[in-house]
Amino acid sequence: MTYHYIPLEDFLTDYHTIEPTNEELQAFKAHLHTYLKRSTQQDNEEYQKNEINDFLKKVFHYRINTKNQIDSAIYDDNKVKVIIEAKRINNKNEFPKNKHNPLSKALCESVLYFLREYHKGNNEIKHIILCNPIEFFIFDADELKRFIDNKTIEQYYKNCDKKEGIKTSTDKFYKDLESYLMGGGGE
Repeated sequence: MTYHYIPLEDFLTDYHTIEPTNEELQAFKAHLHTYLKRSTQQDNEEYQKNEINDFLKKVFHYRINTKNQIDSAIYDDNKVKVIIEAKRINNKNEFPKNKHNPLSKALCESVLYFLREYHKGNNEIKHIILCNPIEFFIFDADELKRFIDNKTIEQYYKNCDKKEGIKTSTDKFYKDLESYLMGGGGE
């Protein structure tokens, strides 16, 4: 699996390629300043997730909402196009520990959400984002498609979502997947 660690500032400059007007730049700076200030006022995942969503809505005009257990999703034509797994800044146990290795509970959760969407017929997901208010890991969904054809991961999915296993909890899926990927599986 490949991914690119992109600091928030670089993501915003690299992926917003339209030449903004001076007014748009000033508005963006104001939104960014407000976002960075407000997003860390409370050490609460829901609060910080809502601040991330508000920022993306205001600046990029995305349609964002939840979808079943997915923390946040960017919609286009009433279909999920981007899955966002948000964690609070101080949740070091569930978020990638460093920019060189995204393996974490957050990644495993997003894999499960991706597999659920795929098995429900949504083949239009473009990106998976793991984030907290100051760090964003952005994956091209094509990178996660390899999990669909992986028999071990598909069995973990069936055990969990299709209740084919003895232990069918999502926590069991996350732990099995993380252990499998840590051992080099899925590459």
